[in-house]
Amino acid sequence: SERGRLTVGDTSYGYPGLPAMTMHANAGITFDLDAIRNDLGDLEIVSFETLCAIAPNPTLNQPAASESQAGRADFWIVVDGQVRKSLTAMPIDSSEVVRIPIQPQDRFLTIITTDHMVSTENDPINSDRCFLGSPVLGIRSRDLTQ
Repeated sequence: SERGRLTVGDTSYGYPGLPAMTMHANAGITFDLDAIRNDLGDLEIVSFETLCAIAPNPTLNQPAASESQAGRADFWIVVDGQVRKSLTAMPIDSSEVVRIPIQPQDRFLTIITTDHMVSTENDPINSDRCFLGSPVLGIRSRDLTQ
């Protein structure tokens, strides 16, 4: 719906050409990179890139919800149990592009979102509409000369 769009500025995600993966705060998903590699043949995974964003909440008085209602959330990009990138206390209607290298020995890629509750929030989790905009695994031809 128009009010529930996943937007960053004037750009809407979650449509063909600009895919999105939504995750409310306090959720996670793990990808088995070896399972993906098995389907890639002569290609290798070299990176993970995405736009980490908090979409505006259509139930709040937008565009300027009061600071006490403006929940914040955290993103954690984890590879094999090690945090490779963290974005903490991201406010509503904010975003940041994340790009991390993926090594041949890396097995699991996990994306986690958490509520970044502070004592002044009246709406600590209902506003945390986290999403990944245009998430992609970077691939290239495997160097067969090794």
